[in-house]
Amino acid sequence: MKFTLLNNFKVLNKTLKLKIENMKDIIKNKKNETNQTKLMSFYFSQFLFNRASKNKKIKYGGGFTLVETLIAITILISAVVGPMVVVQKSLSSANFSKSQIISFHLAGEAIEYIRNKRDENTLSGVSWTNGLSECVGKKCAVDVVNDTISQCSENCPNLQFDSANGFYGYDSNWGNSIFNRVVEIKSISEEELSVLVTIFWKNGVFTKEFSVRENLFNWQ
Repeated sequence: MKFTLLNNFKVLNKTLKLKIENMKDIIKNKKNETNQTKLMSFYFSQFLFNRASKNKKIKYGGGFTLVETLIAITILISAVVGPMVVVQKSLSSANFSKSQIISFHLAGEAIEYIRNKRDENTLSGVSWTNGLSECVGKKCAVDVVNDTISQCSENCPNLQFDSANGFYGYDSNWGNSIFNRVVEIKSISEEELSVLVTIFWKNGVFTKEFSVRENLFNWQ
């Protein structure tokens, strides 16, 4: 009886060991299968990612889209037009400043000429308004080079320019200039005259002007 039980126990033990070994093998195989599945999934996803990346490279490397082209053209135009506008404005400002300086000196020249006439008259013992009274209440043109002052019929003519010597006057042999000088004299009293000199010139499509006023007195 004991021998039979012992044998049965041994058989049962072997059976259990075999089942345990089988279970271990099954679990091991399952793990291997799982690992292989995971590995295959990883390689497959890596393959898809690489393929997508290559497709994107091919897609973007083939050329520019319309939006990219428009942006590039806009940047190029801005880079070219910007400096050109700055240069144009700088040249325009330089020309305007030059014209302002010339108009300032032309106005001052006429004032000095009329003041000098008053002084000459006083030193010569004649009326201090001699040669000036015919321009009172009228528009006149002063020619400093030829030492003349005359009434303008309607509008005073533009000044002529002597490019060789840098003089402005009314010599018909000189070239035309953009400047027009108008001298107006008003009588304030017997002992005082008001002299207004206005310079007009064209700056593009606009007409600019610069005025100087001075009162002269009979200081005799």
